[in-house]
Amino acid sequence: MPQPSRTRRTPTERTTSPCSPSHRPPRRRTRTKAPMLLLAASVACSTGATDKERGDDTADGPGSDGGTGSTVGLGPTTLDFGTIAVAARATETLTLTNPGETSLSLDAPTLSGDSAFSVALADPDASLQLEPGASLDLVVTYTADDETADAGTLSVAYGDAEHTVALTGTGTLGTPVADLVCPASATVGPSLEVDGRGSVSGVEPGGVLRYVWSVVTRPTGGTAELADTREGRAGIAVDVPGTWTLGLEVIDDAGSRSALASCDVEVLTGAPLYVQLTWDTDDSDLDLHLTNGDARPFDATGACSYCDKYPDWGEPGAVDDPHLVKDSRTGYGPEAVYVAQPDAVVATAWVHYFEDDGGGDTTANLRVWVDDVLTVDTSIELSDEEMWQVGTLTWADGGFVPSGEAPERWTDSTSCPPDE
Repeated sequence: MPQPSRTRRTPTERTTSPCSPSHRPPRRRTRTKAPMLLLAASVACSTGATDKERGDDTADGPGSDGGTGSTVGLGPTTLDFGTIAVAARATETLTLTNPGETSLSLDAPTLSGDSAFSVALADPDASLQLEPGASLDLVVTYTADDETADAGTLSVAYGDAEHTVALTGTGTLGTPVADLVCPASATVGPSLEVDGRGSVSGVEPGGVLRYVWSVVTRPTGGTAELADTREGRAGIAVDVPGTWTLGLEVIDDAGSRSALASCDVEVLTGAPLYVQLTWDTDDSDLDLHLTNGDARPFDATGACSYCDKYPDWGEPGAVDDPHLVKDSRTGYGPEAVYVAQPDAVVATAWVHYFEDDGGGDTTANLRVWVDDVLTVDTSIELSDEEMWQVGTLTWADGGFVPSGEAPERWTDSTSCPPDE
C-alpha cells in the first residue's frame, strides 16, 4: 500500500469576491492514512453563465449534488489486500475527510461482490454528517476463505453521487512455521523439556497444529526419544553425554507441514567419574562391571554391576560409592556407572557378553568421562560369554591404563552373590 504523504501548500489570499473567476478557496493541509478516500468540497458560484456555457461537464452528474451548490472530488478507487493465508484476516482503514466549507451528508457504506469483505464504522457512534474539516474512519476487513482471488466493491453515496472503491484479495495455504526452544545444557538421566508453543499455523494465527518431535542427531549409544508431555511441549530423558540435536515439525489443519526446526542441547554427565558401555546389536545382553581394587566381576564385595548397583566402597556413606544407572538387557545400551566423590577410587572396568539372543558378534564401546572430559573411548568385538578387561582408572592422577588383554571366554561364576 502507498505510504501516507504530507504536503504543505500556501493558501491563496482572498482579494476578490468568492464568486470571482480568479478566486480559489483556501487549500487546507491534511494528513491522510493509507489507503485514503478524500471527499473534497468546492463552492459552485454563478457568473451569469450556465454550467454548459462554462464547459463544466459535471453538472447534474456524478460528483454533483444536482443543484445544491456542492461538488465532490474523489480519492483512491482501489484497495488491494494482497495475498494472505486461508482463514486469516486482514484489515485496512479508509478515512473519509471533508476539507470543504459545506456540510456533507453520507449514506451508510455498502458492499457488493464476494462475501470475503466486510466494512464497519471504526466508531459505531460516529456521525455520517461530515462538517467542514471532519473525518470518518471505515474499517474494511478481508477474510480469505479459500485459495482463490476475491473481489468486491465498497460504495459510499452522498446526495445523488456515489464513490466506489474496488476491493481485491487472494487466499493461499501458507506454510506453517515450527519454533523450538531448548535448554542449552542438561545432565544425563533427568527428563528435560522442550517447547514448541511458539509455532504458527499456515492457515490462521492460533490454528490447530500437530507436533512431530524427533531426535535429529545423538551421541554414540544414545537411545532416548522425544515424547509429548503437554500440548506443544515434549520431554526426553537423555541417556548419553554429548551433543543432542532435537527437532520439531508442525502440521496445520490444512495438512501443510513446516520445515524442520532444531536446537542443540549439550548433555553433561553430572558426576566427576562416569563410565559408560554401549554396543551395536539388538537381541544381545552385555553388562558393565566396575570393580574396586583387586575385586573381580561377580565378587560378593567390591563389584558394581546389575548384581549390586550400589556397593559400599571406602568411607561410610554413599558419596564415594559407585552407582549403576541402568541395566540394558535387549541391546545397544547404554549402561553406565557414576561416582559422585571418587577421591580414592582405583577401579577396573570390565565388559561381559552375558547372553546372545540373536545379536551375534557385537562391538562393545566403553567410554570414560573425568570431570565431563572424555578421557577414554575404546571398542572391541565380543562373542557370546566373553569377558573383556578394559583397563584400570586411578582417580588420584586421572590416569587410565588399558589391560592390553584380549577378551576371553568367562568360565567363572555368572551368578550374583547372595545378599548378606
